Amino acid sequence: MTQSRTNAGESSGAAVVRCGLARPLKAYAVFAKDTRHEHAELVFHRTAKEAKELAWKKPYGEFGCDWIDLCVNRVKESDHLASYANEPFVCSDERIFREAGWRSDDLPECACCGLTDFSDGKNPEWDVCPECDHCGGCGHEAGCVNA
Repeated sequence: MTQSRTNAGESSGAAVVRCGLARPLKAYAVFAKDTRHEHAELVFHRTAKEAKELAWKKPYGEFGCDWIDLCVNRVKESDHLASYANEPFVCSDERIFREAGWRSDDLPECACCGLTDFSDGKNPEWDVCPECDHCGGCGHEAGCVNA
């Protein structure tokens, strides 16, 4: 329990009960210690321990390691990407990966925004122009074949 404060900043003595309020989801990268993010899962959960458990239980990826060798890193800058979610989840949405700044070595990056293509032709807004290195979301230069 916490004490509430009045507008004047004085303690009113009234107790505020925070029952039923869910803690917000936080972003975590879960990966095998040996791979150092080579294969990681982006997990949104309330604690690091719960994120690790969810990634381990779900069939989203095979980490190829023991439970003890599974690492969890907090990714604070990606917390806002779960603002729409009510339940913890392991990310599988390319839009979230892209917005979180995740990259793949074999995909081009936009020179303007620095985000990875991730489109595979499915989303022309993400295609990176080979001439100007800008994606459709940032805007191609005049004369670009993808404009």
